[in-house]
Amino acid sequence: MAAEISRCSISKWIGSFGGPLICIESDHRNGWRGANRARLTQDNVEDDYQLACNVAGYAGIISLRGFQALILGGMPLETAVFTDNEGKKVITIAVYSDTDEDIYHWLLCLNREFFDDCK
Repeated sequence: MAAEISRCSISKWIGSFGGPLICIESDHRNGWRGANRARLTQDNVEDDYQLACNVAGYAGIISLRGFQALILGGMPLETAVFTDNEGKKVITIAVYSDTDEDIYHWLLCLNREFFDDCK
């Protein structure tokens, strides 16, 4: 068990100052156009940022010019990626927790059935 735990990892925690987090494949990162300054003066302009902000709940997918983006919305919460001992990944959003160790502990408690159901 100790060897299995030592191969698990959690990425650096990231967050925003209020907007959603955007997950895009690296090949498409230059395709994200963010907020359009024209949006400030024209209410009918829907830019990438506005599309992302329109996602309801904790996660959703938006389509953009030939690619898709995973949007992690809701409140601006700290987010990280947990990798288990087999290389499977779980996006982790800290809703209520005291420390990184708390979350890491609970992620280590996830059983194989959880990951098998995430195919």
